[in-house]
Amino acid sequence: MENYIQADECDLWMIIENGPYIPMKIIEGGKTIPKKSNEFDSDDFKKLEKNVRVRNCYTLALDWTSTLVS
Repeated sequence: MENYIQADECDLWMIIENGPYIPMKIIEGGKTIPKKSNEFDSDDFKKLEKNVRVRNCYTLALDWTSTLVS
């Protein structure tokens, strides 16, 4: 599975290893907090799409393995 995902897109494997992308912003005092959905920019949406692609890979892999077990 790791080789397949890395061959397809290495960024997806980084999400699997490090967790999903969460859009953040810096507020007064240098503290970071999650952005609200109406504050997302196009770069945030592109990164969030990769989170969805990883979830889709997991779903397909689990579905495929469940057919082998049945």
